[in-house]
Amino acid sequence: MPVSVLVLYDHKGPSIEDLALAVGQGVSSTGVATVSVKKTEQAERGDLLRADGLLLGSPNWSGIT
Repeated sequence: MPVSVLVLYDHKGPSIEDLALAVGQGVSSTGVATVSVKKTEQAERGDLLRADGLLLGSPNWSGIT
């Protein structure tokens, strides 16, 4: 049974989306995980409940989201 990983990010910073997508590709390349990459406003409660692992991305120059 594959592991489910949610990569959740706040896209306020211009590089955050690129980083989130790269992390998602890296996790997916392991072959043992299914990955869902979503912006914070796209995620629903069910996404969090289904995830076995969670990676969070947030810009830090204006305060962590």
